[in-house]
Amino acid sequence: MHEQQTSNGTFFLSKLDQYWVKRAIKPVVMPNERLLSVSHEHWIKYVFPSFLYVALTGTSLLLLYFAALFAPSVLGVALFLFILGVTLLFVTHHWFFWFLLAESQAHIIITNKRVIHIHESLLWREEMVEVSFEKMKTVEAHKRNIFQSVLNYGTLQFEPMVKIRLVSHPGALARQIEQAMGMI
Repeated sequence: MHEQQTSNGTFFLSKLDQYWVKRAIKPVVMPNERLLSVSHEHWIKYVFPSFLYVALTGTSLLLLYFAALFAPSVLGVALFLFILGVTLLFVTHHWFFWFLLAESQAHIIITNKRVIHIHESLLWREEMVEVSFEKMKTVEAHKRNIFQSVLNYGTLQFEPMVKIRLVSHPGALARQIEQAMGMI
């Protein structure tokens, strides 16, 4: 282990600082700041795109099957179905790969002074929401339905009307933030 890496997370925060400075965004490390936890968004965000990927891939394979079926008799229809099937297969595969890479760049960082939500999608957006404990009065964890209760994800809501959605274990993170704020 390098001597720069300490148990309070200053090495991680300094690397995060360098990352955002390269992108011309204000530095994120405050004096005497310690890292408490880093978590990702809940895996539920991958369910619908995965279902869509399987459905579109199945459709493209079905089109390729029909192209092979019609090849001996109707060559024009078979060629059209083949081109449509291959195009749909390639577009679907590349879209899903891009989606997986883009959505894996979301982090919820809790330090002893603030909460930072970083969401970066490839080529489309870079978003960093920072809520300082000095401005925050309360933190609330919400689970809206039985589905969210069973899968243990929800929303964190802070006093200045900031919401972070798709949070894994929102109750535990809310307690950890309250402890860092000195409320517990």
